[in-house]
Amino acid sequence: MLKSNSRTMKLKRNLIMLTIVAAVAYSCNGSSSSMTPQEKLEGKWVVDNAELLGGTIQGDGSYLQFDACDGAGSCTGIDFMADDTTTGSFSYVLYEEDSLVITDTMSEGGAWTATWDILELSETKLRMIANSIFGTVKYEFNKE
Repeated sequence: MLKSNSRTMKLKRNLIMLTIVAAVAYSCNGSSSSMTPQEKLEGKWVVDNAELLGGTIQGDGSYLQFDACDGAGSCTGIDFMADDTTTGSFSYVLYEEDSLVITDTMSEGGAWTATWDILELSETKLRMIANSIFGTVKYEFNKE
C-alpha cells in the first residue's frame, strides 16, 4: 500500500510540474508574437467599404500601402484608386493606435490627406474615421 501511495504522489507531482511548464511555455510564446501598432499598420490595406453622406460604398480594389519607416522616422506609402487606375504617394505619421495623419504628396491615387481617428487596428483589420468637407467619412480595410 505504501508503494502505491508513493507512486501516486510522484504521478501527481509530475503532472503538476508538466502543467506549470506547459503554462509558462504558452505564455512566453504568446508575448513574443505581439506586434507594435507600426508593425500592424505596415503592408497593403484594401478598402472593404466606405461610409459617406449616410451611404455605404463597397470596396472596388482601391488600397493604401503603408511602407516601413526609414531610420530617420520618415514614413511613406502608396495609394491606388481602382476606378481610374491611378497610383499616388503619401507620407504618414502614426500616433500609437489612436490616430493617423496622412498627407498626400501626389494628387493621383485618391485624396487621403486628413487626420484619421483609428477605430480599430489589428493584424488584419483597419477602421478609421475623419471629418471632410462632405461630413464624416469612415473607411474599413482588410489587410492583403
